[in-house]
Parts: sequence; structure tokens; C-alpha cells
Amino acid sequence: MASPLGTCPACARPYEAGQTFCAFCGTRLGAPGIPGPFPSPVATAGWTARPLPSKANPKDTITGLLLLVIAFALAWIPFVDFVGGILTLIGLIYLWTGRRELGPVHAGEVKVGVLLLVCGIVLAFAGAIALVAATFSFHISFNGTQPAVTHPPITLALEVVVAVILTAGAALAAACWMRLTYSLADATTRNLLWAAGVLDVVFAALYAVSEVQAFASVSSVFSGGTTSGPLPNPLLVGLLLAVPDLLFLVAYFQVRKRLLEGDFPGAPAVASSSQ
Repeated sequence: MASPLGTCPACARPYEAGQTFCAFCGTRLGAPGIPGPFPSPVATAGWTARPLPSKANPKDTITGLLLLVIAFALAWIPFVDFVGGILTLIGLIYLWTGRRELGPVHAGEVKVGVLLLVCGIVLAFAGAIALVAATFSFHISFNGTQPAVTHPPITLALEVVVAVILTAGAALAAACWMRLTYSLADATTRNLLWAAGVLDVVFAALYAVSEVQAFASVSSVFSGGTTSGPLPNPLLVGLLLAVPDLLFLVAYFQVRKRLLEGDFPGAPAVASSSQ
């Protein structure tokens, strides 16, 4: 077997005397000035090529917004609002799983919004427990062998404290609904979110006062005391909450429509092939 005469300048494979072209890559042999293969500058520098970002596809966010739109439509209807609560929970799960679809700003807002909602629910639940406990609490004392049961009335100070706690919980929830879609909304929709949030807090405060006074009236039956003031019907006051719910519905519908049209604010830009 003949020894190789040299190596191909292109692929560095050996070739024997008499060959005009490389048998492996077809490069002409013996021609001066034929450069070999150039190493990749990325590989030479030790860099790792990053894949091109994929086009935004916020399907989970769009689904979550649809569920929340339906939940807002049902939230103010008595005896049906529990269905809205279930849809709200599922919609929030979709928004959470798709929070990275539209960039880091939206992802951060979803995290903050969910945290605000959880804190609001805990605060409102604590206020409700305190109100129920005060309404149905009683003291047992013994005068000799005969027990005496007394029921302390709900004081005005307690009414104010519980109403403030319930209102604060509602305010945190309203801040959640504003925050979840704020970075995705245009200027008009952001104004809707602000209007819905402010009205939600105002009407929630009125509803909290009516609920507290309603429980105070029940407590007065046991204690023989009087209530602290007029008793607005909580059901009628609760209907006012339909106004911010409908505003949130319109705002979330507009945000979802924007996403369906392919306008993804804050989504990672897709690198062009020319770069």
C-alpha cells in the first residue's frame, strides 16, 4: 500500500500520489492558496449558542381570562356566586401556569396579584370569624346552684373594627383583580380597571357595614340591647357590587380580545433570521 503523499487542505484526509481531487470532500489537490475549513468563532470563544426564542403563545392566559370573565358575570348573583368562585379558582390556576408566556413583567404581576388575593381572603375570613364569634358568644355564671347565662352585646367599637377588617380584605382582592392584567391592558382598559377597583372598595365597605349591623341586630335579640344604627339590607347593598364586577368583566374581556388578535404586550421579541 502506497504511503500518503500529503493531506487535503480542506478536510485533512490523506491522499496518495496521482490524485487530483480529494476522494472525501472533492477539493482540488495541489492547488496553492486553498484555505482549510474555518473554525466557528462561537466555538473558538467557548460560547454556547442560545436557541432563538419561540413566538409567544399565551393560550393558558387566554383560557384563564375567559374563565374569570364568566366568574365576574356570576359573582353578584345570589345563590349562583359559588359557581363563580369555582371558575375564579380555575382561572387563576391557568393564569399562574401561563404567567411566563407574556414576559417577566406580567409574570411578576400575576405573582403579586395572587398573593394579594390570598391575604385578602385570610383577612376577610378572620373578620367574619370574629363577627360570628361575637354574635353568638355567651357567658355562664353561677349564683349558688343556679347557672345564669348572659350574652354581651356587640359594641360599636367592635363593629367598627370588624367592618374595617372586612373592607381591608375586599381592598386587597380588588388590588389583585387590577394587578393581574394591568401590564396587558391599553390606556382605556387601565382606566376601567381603576374605576372598577375604586368602586369595589367603596361598595365593599358599605356591604361590610350592613353585614356587621345585621349581625349586631341578631346579637341584640339575645342581649336585650339596641343596635348601633339603621340596618341597610345586606342583599340590596350587595347588588351594588355588580357594578365593579361588570367593569372588571369588560376590562378582562378587552385584554383577552387583544391577546386573541395577536397583540402580546411584554412578550419576548422573536429574533429575526438576519441577526
